[in-house]
Amino acid sequence: MIKPFMKTTRCTISTLSPVHIGCGEDYYPTNYVIDDGLLHHFSEEGLLAALSSAEKNALAKIAEEQNDRNDSGIKKLQEFIHGKKDKLQFYATHSVPLSKELENFYLSRIGKTSQREGNGRNVNNQLAIARHAFNPYNQTPYFAGSSIKGAIRTALLNALNDGDPLPIRLEESRDAPRGEGDKLQKQVLGYQAISDNPEKGIKGDPLRLLKISDASYSHTDNLNSAEIRFAVNRKNKATDKKSMAETKGLYQLLECLPTNRSRALTFDVDFFADKELAYRWTDRDIIKSCNDFFLPQLEKELEMLQQLKYVNVGWANGLEKLLLNELGEALKNQHAFLLRIGQHGGAESNTLNGVRHIKIMQGKDAEGKNNPPKYLPKTTTIWLAANHKDQQHDLLPFGWVIVEIDDFVLDKTHAFLKAQAAPDYARQATLQALAKQRAEFLAQEQQKQAQKEQQAVEVAEQQRREQQAQTEKAAQLASMTEPQKAVFELKQQCDLAKTKIPEPNGTLRQLMTQTINQASDWNNTDKQALLTIGNELCTFWGKPKKLKDQLKTLA
Repeated sequence: MIKPFMKTTRCTISTLSPVHIGCGEDYYPTNYVIDDGLLHHFSEEGLLAALSSAEKNALAKIAEEQNDRNDSGIKKLQEFIHGKKDKLQFYATHSVPLSKELENFYLSRIGKTSQREGNGRNVNNQLAIARHAFNPYNQTPYFAGSSIKGAIRTALLNALNDGDPLPIRLEESRDAPRGEGDKLQKQVLGYQAISDNPEKGIKGDPLRLLKISDASYSHTDNLNSAEIRFAVNRKNKATDKKSMAETKGLYQLLECLPTNRSRALTFDVDFFADKELAYRWTDRDIIKSCNDFFLPQLEKELEMLQQLKYVNVGWANGLEKLLLNELGEALKNQHAFLLRIGQHGGAESNTLNGVRHIKIMQGKDAEGKNNPPKYLPKTTTIWLAANHKDQQHDLLPFGWVIVEIDDFVLDKTHAFLKAQAAPDYARQATLQALAKQRAEFLAQEQQKQAQKEQQAVEVAEQQRREQQAQTEKAAQLASMTEPQKAVFELKQQCDLAKTKIPEPNGTLRQLMTQTINQASDWNNTDKQALLTIGNELCTFWGKPKKLKDQLKTLA
């Protein structure tokens, strides 16, 4: 029987907590404004389109003043842009919800100096917000396939390793020797790199046959795909001491794919066949390995967060109830599996049981020197998602998601997620109205711009025609005799006069008399041309007698 070359499994993801997958890009206060619970991001083109010419000149002047020795330039730049928030939000590429506390934090720092360094130099609040990996065409966050595969790979390696320690002794005061992690993976998976001796073993990592696509966001109810959160660091055991980051007031501002998104993302898992390996892992192998690895961690973390009263009580109680009933049964029966992905998922979720050797920073001694780090089999702190930087309660962990591969019904689980997302549903109408208002505004602006461009085209065409007429006139005049030029100029004045109220005694009448007096020595053809113009004017002016008498001299 011929084995298929590839097997594809469609998966859906629901988020149990906020997830942040970095992409190396940030929101800066020069390309966003915050107003009424929303961050509005705009491009450089949007900024320039929103500003008048005078405002652009003012912005350019501020930018010129900004330099390393003039920190006020940065503050002025931030203040200037924030002052245009009412305009700029209509030119935004998208808007991201955030808490009122975070908005107040932004307002208290925008354009202000946060502290002074020891040398007296001001340190400005940059207010940078790390962006989640996003689709550049619609700005929607997504889960990178590499992030999903990395979590699955860890679970599979953990299952194969089965808690065995490294063959070398790891000291608490020293990091593991370089390359030990790579050696462990080759040992556990039973492969050699292609660059190794090709005569022995399997060429290449067998997990190369597992391909996972990016997970795109597509929520049935079109809930917002992003939110802004603080990431705060807290001790993970009862103690009077604060974590080093908390003591220093350190935090991060992150764009996250929000918690409580039911079946919001989809991705494909592809298994490629190999003549030696075939399908080394089945769908069920992956599900079991992931649940065996991540479920105990989730249960332990829930217990710890509740004991320390960090966690949002409604969220924790509801999730525990689901794990004891419907969701727990789905995980047990391999209809779904847990993953922890993205930043701040914790070192335990990224390392194998039995071989953890986690770097723990020890801060500074009494003299201000850095203490050497320790290496322990567990962490001493946890990063949590918060609405403000000093928050101690109603926090959430990062990175927990459910992956479903069957059409198994999880009504209670998804009802819980929907109920927990009630604030987002309440905000949805506002976001949709804003998107509609922005689209209408931009459509009007585009129409105005199109009209301006059309008017510019028409003006340019008119100028071209006038220039052409002038050129043709100059060419004609250059080829004429003096009598012909006089007749030509008079004819043009005559045609112009016919478009106005008759003035028989005006400047044209005087010019006609002067030209008739000059025509005594003209040839007959030029005289007849002048006579024709004169007769036209006589008719237009009501046949004035004196002009008629003058015209008789041309006959």
